[in-house]
Amino acid sequence: MGLTAVLSFVPQFVNMEINDAYNMYVKGKPLEYDMEGAKGEYIFLLDRSGSMSGARIDKAKQALTFFLKSLPQDTYFQVYSFGTSFTTLFPSSSKYDDSNVSFAVNTIGGFTADMGGTEIE
Repeated sequence: MGLTAVLSFVPQFVNMEINDAYNMYVKGKPLEYDMEGAKGEYIFLLDRSGSMSGARIDKAKQALTFFLKSLPQDTYFQVYSFGTSFTTLFPSSSKYDDSNVSFAVNTIGGFTADMGGTEIE
């Protein structure tokens, strides 16, 4: 039996309930964003086990690329990919800048589902 865990930490850009934010959007009223609150460190996990082959790994890479390109300035990020073992994209979390994002996107583009399995024995 396999074990799958997904962990997500979503930064809060607006200090209001989602329904209130939606109502302001519908009425055309601007929202005030707290981008300072979004600064920090972002850790991404990418499953590269054999079960991710084909369209699954392609979709995961597309999503990861989208998220990386959407990070706020002055943040740090790291990508862990895993299967039987794991690897990191950088030796430690790296500052979000054009060079690091370009490196990450190019490297992730070459990822395949070649890291074994995720079964717990």
